[in-house]
Amino acid sequence: MKKKLAQDEVGTGTDTPAKKIKFKYDDDDDTVNDDAKAASIPDSQPSAEVTDAAKAKKKRKTKGLMRKMKKKEEREKQSAAEREARVANGGPEKLPTPKQLASKYLREWIRRDPEHDATSAWKFQKSRQLWIMRVQNRNILNINNISDADFEICVKYCKSMNENARMTVREKARSAVANPEAETASPEQVRARRLVEALS
Repeated sequence: MKKKLAQDEVGTGTDTPAKKIKFKYDDDDDTVNDDAKAASIPDSQPSAEVTDAAKAKKKRKTKGLMRKMKKKEEREKQSAAEREARVANGGPEKLPTPKQLASKYLREWIRRDPEHDATSAWKFQKSRQLWIMRVQNRNILNINNISDADFEICVKYCKSMNENARMTVREKARSAVANPEAETASPEQVRARRLVEALS
C-alpha cells in the first residue's frame, strides 16, 4: 500500500515563517523510514558493542582489585615472616617507634668516639636527624617525643650540625615562641627558647 507524503506546518508563535516537517513512508509497508525511526525512537537497550565494552571494563577493574588484594596479602605474609624471624633471633616482636629510634640515635651520638673510631656504634642517619629537627611537628619540642634528658643531648647535637641546619632549627624555634615576654610559658615554648639561646 502506497502512502502519500505528509506535510504539516508548525508555527513558532512569533512572526517567523512556519517550518514544514515532512514524513516519508516506505512503499511496501506502513512503517516510517529507518532514518526517521532512529531519530524519533530513543534506544532503550545499548548496542552489543557498548555492552561488550562495559563488560571488559568491569573485568579489568575486577582484575585490578584482585591484584591489589593479592599484593596486600603478600605484604602481610612477608611482614609476619619477618616478625617471626626477628623473634626467633631474639629480637623484639614489634619494631621500634620513631621516638625510640631518635632516642637511641642521640644516645649513641653522645657516646661516640671523638675520633670516629670504626668500633663506634653511632652512624649519621639523615632520616633520624630530620625527624629530630621537625620543630613544626613539635618533635624536638614535645616532651612526649623527646625526654628532658634526650633534649639536652639534642641541643648539643643541634649545635654540632652544619650552619644551614642550625639556622633552620633556630628560625623554626623562634616562630614556635609566640610571645617571648610572657611570664607563663608552655613546656614547648621553654624548649624553643632554650634552642634559640643555644643556637644564637
